[in-house]
Amino acid sequence: LFCLVPPPDDYKIPVRWPTSRDYVWQSNVNHTHLAEVKGGQNWVHEKNQLWWFPGGGTHFKHGAPEYIQRLGNMMTNETGDLRSAGVVQVLDVGCGVASFSAYLLPLDIQTMSFAPKDGHENQIQFALERGIGAMISALATKQLPYPSSSFEMVHCSRCRVDWHENDGILLKEVNRLLWSNGYFVYSAPPAYRKDRDYPMIWEKLMNLTSGMCWKLIAREVQTAIWIKLENQSCS
Repeated sequence: LFCLVPPPDDYKIPVRWPTSRDYVWQSNVNHTHLAEVKGGQNWVHEKNQLWWFPGGGTHFKHGAPEYIQRLGNMMTNETGDLRSAGVVQVLDVGCGVASFSAYLLPLDIQTMSFAPKDGHENQIQFALERGIGAMISALATKQLPYPSSSFEMVHCSRCRVDWHENDGILLKEVNRLLWSNGYFVYSAPPAYRKDRDYPMIWEKLMNLTSGMCWKLIAREVQTAIWIKLENQSCS
């Protein structure tokens, strides 16, 4: 009654959490193109009148739980998980449909997810319909609306951000947002591919991160992880 914009005629009461982690009504988010483009990466599939989210992603086709456990192993030398590594608040850059965030919630890890509205349509609408905190945004010319030292981890899985450009200005924003001893998780081609311009990009990333007193602690499969060292000379 008090909505400024009335819902579509076929809008349904959203599926409640935790079921909404895996299923939402298709009529509430009528974006079939994303399912066609990303179905092979297990982002989202059509299932009768529902969207089904199997928990996959571009860099975690075997599912978010396996990927999350692998990140924890990489941070702790195979001895623990993200929680034991001290991760409580996460910023997920270029989050897609936010399956990474959805599978962090059972670990009592809170995530803010954001992504641009791009050629794959409004991915954030999927995240919000699932009950996951998210917003449309992009790392660009302005600081993100968060205080310094807000997150123990910043995550980029194929987030399509050119971290090495413009003297690493966007990495400096990540550095501002991270706690000391916080982690930057980077799952993207420069972390593992040796063709094209990727080795040059990787070298630039290493120079920029070392200049901010970040230490590369793991580089496995398709992922690299840095820790922001507590070093006054870089503050």
